[in-house]
Amino acid sequence: MVASDNRVRNWLDEAQADLDASLVLIQGGHFNASVFHCQQAAEKAMKALLLNLHEAPWGHSVWNLYLDACRSLGTEDPTVEKATRSLDFHYISSRYPDAFPSGTAAEHYDRSDAEEALVWAKTVLAFVTKHL
Repeated sequence: MVASDNRVRNWLDEAQADLDASLVLIQGGHFNASVFHCQQAAEKAMKALLLNLHEAPWGHSVWNLYLDACRSLGTEDPTVEKATRSLDFHYISSRYPDAFPSGTAAEHYDRSDAEEALVWAKTVLAFVTKHL
């Protein structure tokens, strides 16, 4: 699959928009939603990278998308791998009340979770930008 530069840019722009939204959500105390947007930012950034590498990105696992990109790039980064694996844990748990034995997703997240996810997302976006 060959993607136009515009589609790669579209995915990257959406990734940045999710990252920006995560900051607003932290400021508003919506930590679980912020964490989800961090996961989304990383996922969309990885999809931009894969499209740029003429690969067909599939799925929502940031870690799997990262592994696909590494195969194409012929390189790995342990810090980015840790970030992608960590963000994957939040794809479902940050949004659904049945992801935990009791309570809402919002009750299970705090500012430190959101700030940590923000660091992970920024790590992934930096990796993507470096390899575009």
